[in-house]
Amino acid sequence: MAVQKGGKKLKNDFRDALDIARCLASGSYKAVNIPDIEDEDVRDYLRMRDDHQTALKQIKQRLNAFCLRHGFQYDKSKWTLAHIQWIKRLECTFKQKEIINEYLATYEALKSKIEAFDVRIEDFASSERYADKVKKLVCIKGIQTNTAMSFISEVGDFNRFRTAEQFAGYIGLVPGEHSSGDKVCRTVITKSGNTHLRRIAVECCNSYRRGNVGQKSAALKKRQKNVPSEVIPAEGLIRINV
Repeated sequence: MAVQKGGKKLKNDFRDALDIARCLASGSYKAVNIPDIEDEDVRDYLRMRDDHQTALKQIKQRLNAFCLRHGFQYDKSKWTLAHIQWIKRLECTFKQKEIINEYLATYEALKSKIEAFDVRIEDFASSERYADKVKKLVCIKGIQTNTAMSFISEVGDFNRFRTAEQFAGYIGLVPGEHSSGDKVCRTVITKSGNTHLRRIAVECCNSYRRGNVGQKSAALKKRQKNVPSEVIPAEGLIRINV
């Protein structure tokens, strides 16, 4: 429904009825997707998994900051098995060791939970309801099962969007505009719409642009195996009807 600038100052049933009638007459209503119970439950499960992923990231940051604050610095790749063993072998006070152990216990617990969640999401994706759509989406570089399921459960019907630009506008990945007369002034992206969907779309784009053009990883080739050729996107072109 068209939104009045500045918000409604007067509101009652009579005025609301007039607004609805005007929107119906002018065609300014816009279609929205209403998820059914199954899609909504899957969507909430995926969001719950991402909440745990955020908590895991915060624990890593806090433990890194704690070590750095006390003069312990690791110069190689972090959160590998070697890095964790290095943390466990740090020579520090009894209370500092206790703090590190508590951080590591939370880290291990969250990591185990996320791994279990991923197995459950794979079960969702293999169901008859989602299997075909997921199989098509994971053919795109940068999209795997969790991301594909998020797109499906959050967006619903992709056919609502006739162009990629419309979809980008829906999730707030297009620049805003503050223009007057002949002067055109573009602003930062609008950040309207679904925050969760916008974040995973940005992550997918960052993954897609990495690597060499025309080269595919072994994992991507495996995901594209036994999929019709018209579904597999050409380099730089993604058009999949799901």
